[in-house]
Amino acid sequence: MHGSITVTGVGKIGVQNTQVTKALVASKGRAFMEEVDFVVLDHITENQPCSDMRFDVKKLPNSMELADPNFNKKGPIDLLLGAEYFVDILQHGCEIVPACSDHPGFVKTVFGWVASGRTSFPKHQRAACHLVTADQTLENLTECLERFWTIEELPDKPQFSQQEKDCEESFAQFHQRDDKGRYIVNLPFKVGEHEPLGDSKQCATKRFLQLERRMKRDPSLGREYAAVIADYKHQGFLKKISVDETGDDTQQSFYLPHHPVLKATSTTTKVRPVFDGSAKTSNGVSLNEALLKGPVIQDSLLDLLLRFRMKAVALVADIKQMYLQVKVDPKHTRYQRILWREDPALPMEVYELQRVTFGLTPSSFLATRVLKQLAIDEGGAYPRAQKALLQNFYVDDFLGEADDEVHTTEVKELSKGRVIPPSSKLKKLGVFLDKEGLLRLGGRLSQLYVYALCGEASSGSTSWRTSDEAIGACVPPSSYAWWSTSNVGSYATRILANQRSVVNGVCRGCVTCFKSAPTTVTQPSGQIPESRATSARPFSVVGMDYCGPFYLRPVHRRAAAQKCYMAVFVCFAVKAIHLELVEDLSTAAFMAAFRRFVSRRGLPSKIEAQLNSRPLTPLSEDPSELNVLTPGHFLIGAPLTALPERDVSNQPENRLRRYQQLQRLVQLHWKRWQREYITELHNYGQRVSPVKNIVEGQIVLLKEDNVPVCEWPMGRIEKVFLGTDQITRVVRVRTQKGIYTRPTSKICVLPIEG
Repeated sequence: MHGSITVTGVGKIGVQNTQVTKALVASKGRAFMEEVDFVVLDHITENQPCSDMRFDVKKLPNSMELADPNFNKKGPIDLLLGAEYFVDILQHGCEIVPACSDHPGFVKTVFGWVASGRTSFPKHQRAACHLVTADQTLENLTECLERFWTIEELPDKPQFSQQEKDCEESFAQFHQRDDKGRYIVNLPFKVGEHEPLGDSKQCATKRFLQLERRMKRDPSLGREYAAVIADYKHQGFLKKISVDETGDDTQQSFYLPHHPVLKATSTTTKVRPVFDGSAKTSNGVSLNEALLKGPVIQDSLLDLLLRFRMKAVALVADIKQMYLQVKVDPKHTRYQRILWREDPALPMEVYELQRVTFGLTPSSFLATRVLKQLAIDEGGAYPRAQKALLQNFYVDDFLGEADDEVHTTEVKELSKGRVIPPSSKLKKLGVFLDKEGLLRLGGRLSQLYVYALCGEASSGSTSWRTSDEAIGACVPPSSYAWWSTSNVGSYATRILANQRSVVNGVCRGCVTCFKSAPTTVTQPSGQIPESRATSARPFSVVGMDYCGPFYLRPVHRRAAAQKCYMAVFVCFAVKAIHLELVEDLSTAAFMAAFRRFVSRRGLPSKIEAQLNSRPLTPLSEDPSELNVLTPGHFLIGAPLTALPERDVSNQPENRLRRYQQLQRLVQLHWKRWQREYITELHNYGQRVSPVKNIVEGQIVLLKEDNVPVCEWPMGRIEKVFLGTDQITRVVRVRTQKGIYTRPTSKICVLPIEG
C-alpha cells in the first residue's frame, strides 16, 4: 500500500510518499518472531562492508554459528531493522567475543553471532551511515477530503488590486474613438508619477549609436530594419516632430531606445522593432515604473483550450498588428519618442510613436481592453462577434469552435464533385474529401502521411458562339495564330468588349494555331514513393540516368575527340549523387559503370557481401561488442551484413563510448532529415496545376527535343496509366513509326473533340 511516509537520513536527505508493506521476521530456531512494517525502497544503502575483508573463518571457535557466514564479503543490504528491535534481538546474558588482531568483535543474537566493531580498512575507503528516521503520520480522511474539494473548487472571480482598478478607471474615463471608429487611449500613469521623469535622451542616443554600429556590421539586418521603420512612417505609426535643441525639455518627455528582433519562423514580418520602456533616466526611474500594468481581463488559456475542444470544427485566427491598431492620445505621444536617421552622416531626427507599442507595461492591457470595449459598443448589432471577442481571444489569437452543421465553401464544392474556388487559401494544399466526408490535406505525401484538417462564366455582352462567328467573319482560321498576337487591338476593338480573352479562347480551340505553339500537359505533382521518405543507408535505393554527351580530349593532336557520357546515380533517401564516366550507351558500358558504383557504394551480390564481411582483426572478448572491422567498413562505412543499431539518440553523450557517439550523431542526422527534409517534400507553397482529363483515343503531339515543333510526330493515345491518386501521368501512344510510352509532360493534346 501507499502512504505519506517520509524517510530521512544524514543531511536531511529524504524520500517521500514511499510504499509500505508487512512481513514476518523469524529467527532460525523461532526464538524471535515478529510481524514488522517495512518501507519499500529501491536502494537501502551502500554495499556492506565497503570492500572485502581479509579474515579466516577457521580461526573462530567451532561452536560459533554465524548469522552471516559471508559477513566479510562485500554485498548488498536486503533488509534493515529499526533500533526498537535491538534489545529483542540480543540473547539473554549478552555474550560477547572481544576483537583481536585476527578478527573483529562478535555479539550473540537470536539470528546467530553477529560481527561488530572496527575494521582495518584503509583511510581512503568510503564510510556508510545507516541512521534513518521514518515519519509515519498518515493523512486522515478529513484532510484528504478537504484537499480534494480544494482542488475541485471553482476559482473565485479575480479580485483586482487598487492599481489595477486605477488602470481600469483611467481607460473608462479617457478612451475615445475618432471619426473612422479607431480607439484612442491614454497611457495610464500612476498617481503623481507623470511628473518629470528625468533626462532619457542621453541614454537613447547612446543606445542608437550602438544600434548603428550593429547595423554596419550586419548590412542585411540594417536594410531590413530600415525598411520596417520606413513602413512605420508610411502607415502613420511614426510622426516626425521638430525639436529645438535649446528649448527641448527632456524632463517632460521620454525617449525610447529601440532595436530589431529577428524571428525567422514568422511568415509576415521577420524583423520587428522592440522599444525599451524599462530604460533608466537620469533620475534612476523608467517609463514602465511610472505606468500602471492593468489587470488580465481575458479568460485563461486553459479555459479557451477546453472550449476549443468541445465542438467538431476548430477555427483559428489572428489580429494583424494588434497593438498598432490602437491610437495613443496626442498629449501622451511625447512619452513615446525615438531617434532615427537613414545615414550616420545625417543629423538625428526625432519621431513620436502614434500607436500602442511593444515594450511598455500597459500595452497588453490597453489592446485587450479595446477588444472588450469594441464588444460592448458594437455587440448589439453583432452578437456572435461580441461572444467571440469576449470568450475566444487570448491576447491577439482567436481560438474558436463550430458545430457539425457548419460547412465551409470548400466542403460544399468538393462534395458536389467540383474544384474549390481559386480564391480559397486551401487551393494550394490539395485538399480532398475522404470516404467519411472529412476534409483532408492531400499533396505529394498522401501515401505516407494523412493530415486531417478535423455556373457559367460571363464573357461580356457577347457569348462564345457569337464571338467565334464574329472573329471568323473577319479573319480566316489559318491566320488565327498571327492575328491573335499582332492585330488583336486593330480588328477586335470593333467586335468585342472582352476582346483578348475571347480571341485567346478561339485560338486555343484551333488545331492550326495549337500546332504552331503547342503546350504540353501539366498535371499535379505525383505521389512521393515510399522509398524517398524512408530512412535507409545511402544508395540502398537509387535512380539512374545519363547526361551528355561529353567529348574527351584526344591523346594525339590529330586524333578525333572521343564521345562519352555520364551515368548519374541518385540516392532516393538523401538525394546524394554518384557519377560514373561511361564510354558509350551500350549495355556492356553500363554494366561496367554499375559494377564500379557497387564496389564503392554497396549493394553487392550475396557472395561478395560474405567475402567483404570477413573480419580483419580478432574478435573482441567483450560479449556486448558485436561489431568487428571488415572490408565493408572501407567500402561503404559499415559492414555489408550489419546488424540493426540500437537507438542512442536520446542518451546523454557523456554516457556513450566513442563508437556509440558516432552512432548517435548519425541517428540525429536521420531524425533531422525526417523532421525537416520530409516535410519540405509536401507541396504546400507550390502552385497546384489543374488536373487534365487524359483519355484513350485523344490525338496528341509527341514532344521531341532538338526538333522543330512543326516536325513533332502525331499519334493517338492507346492506353493511359493511372497513378495511386487516379491521375494520368504516363500514356502509351501509337504513331506511324511505332508505339511509344511517354509521360504527360512530353505530349501535347490537340484541341479536337472526341
